[in-house]
Amino acid sequence: MIVTEGNDGVRIEEARWMARAALHEETACRLLVNRYLKPLLNLAARLLQNRADAEDMVQEAFIRLWREAPHWRGQAKVGTWLHQIVYHACIDRLRQRTVLPLEELEEPLYSEPETDPLATLQLQEAAQLVEQAMAALPPRQRAAILMVHYQEFHQVDAAQVLGIGVEALESLLARGRRKLRQLLAESIKG
Repeated sequence: MIVTEGNDGVRIEEARWMARAALHEETACRLLVNRYLKPLLNLAARLLQNRADAEDMVQEAFIRLWREAPHWRGQAKVGTWLHQIVYHACIDRLRQRTVLPLEELEEPLYSEPETDPLATLQLQEAAQLVEQAMAALPPRQRAAILMVHYQEFHQVDAAQVLGIGVEALESLLARGRRKLRQLLAESIKG
């Protein structure tokens, strides 16, 4: 039975989509892909620092959604479940290889609109410093910061994705922020 109760209209809507996806209705799967492709790809790309690998991880998550939709029981939000799949796949991939330096990235992870050339250059330099500092964080701290600050996950959902409690997540966030401040201060001085 799919959970359709709760005060969250999004969760009810997603439960309906999952019920339709369980029947392998392409439209429902396409709706879920459209809703989660960008945030999942952003998470994977920032964790792996490689766009092609990130796309592979996200594709695996959507294949799993297609296969497991008939067995969906609604224990977690669809988005939380998909983020969990991508996060764990990325961690497994990171264990198999070393992280590529930023210079080897296929395409930038950010894009800013063209306005004042000097302001654009300064924003790009600042963004590159932050990306480099983020890449230097341990994967779990990086994932926690990405989910809470970049993707605006509630701490409960981010903790669930990481398979830890909220207090452990808060500890990861605090250590990650502290390390980011340290890395950014060193890069500015250096």
